Amino acid sequence: DSMYQLIVQSFYDRELWAEAAAEAEAILAKKPDLLAVIKLQAQAYLEMEGGESKAAAALQGAYDRGVLSSENDIRHLASIYSYIERPMDAVTLINNAVAANKLKPSLDTYKVLGDGLRYGDKYLEAAEAYAKAEPFAKNGEILYLKALALYEGGKYP
Repeated sequence: DSMYQLIVQSFYDRELWAEAAAEAEAILAKKPDLLAVIKLQAQAYLEMEGGESKAAAALQGAYDRGVLSSENDIRHLASIYSYIERPMDAVTLINNAVAANKLKPSLDTYKVLGDGLRYGDKYLEAAEAYAKAEPFAKNGEILYLKALALYEGGKYP
């Protein structure tokens, strides 16, 4: 399995994104649950013009099969959804992962949730998500984002 990862990594390191993605696709056709290869494939797609949707699809498939399970990886997928203007997919992913105890309550979890809601024009719900992040915050960024969401939601006072 590490040999497969090394093959894809060699293309990726030389910035041959299309070749890395193609090699990963060929490998994953035979061994669909090699997480390291899936993640390299997604990174290669992200480097390619317009490849963000393919990256999200690759990671979502891995998540659906139970292969993609770390909290950072789940939040990364949610961030990609927000970036490619599918913020409600990010919100659904985060909410389902929290409900299934795949994501713990944390600053990062609630920030990604709040960001997805904001990008989905759900400003007051975003403010609620940011409020859940407040106990974990170490600076004023979350309060700023909460205030911004409230402002965007017409809650000026």
